[in-house]
Amino acid sequence: MTIAVQTLAVTGGQVAIALFLGVPAGFLCFRMDLPGRRLIALAALLAACVPMYAVAAAWMAWFGMPFWQFKTWGAIWLGGVAYAPLALLMAGGVFTAARNAAAEQAATLDVGPWGVFRY
Repeated sequence: MTIAVQTLAVTGGQVAIALFLGVPAGFLCFRMDLPGRRLIALAALLAACVPMYAVAAAWMAWFGMPFWQFKTWGAIWLGGVAYAPLALLMAGGVFTAARNAAAEQAATLDVGPWGVFRY
């Protein structure tokens, strides 16, 4: 596998995992009346400031030196988990900006907040 293809595979996997974890969490934090949502958003902001190599070092400190961490799918998993708070914050910005128009349409269609998310 060439370096470019492997880089694209790792980056694409990290983005997919980050979006899979971050977008629903952003929806819950910024669109629903979740208790402690401001604390979760603050924790995500602080977690987004941690660099990737520090996340990998913390993972090694907590769980030892697992063999999979040095494989391609280990890098994909760690990167996806590390970038999930950033995806949460970006999705939260989108959900906040689209709140008024979507809420009016949801009231017209009577679908509720989950229906707005689906459409």
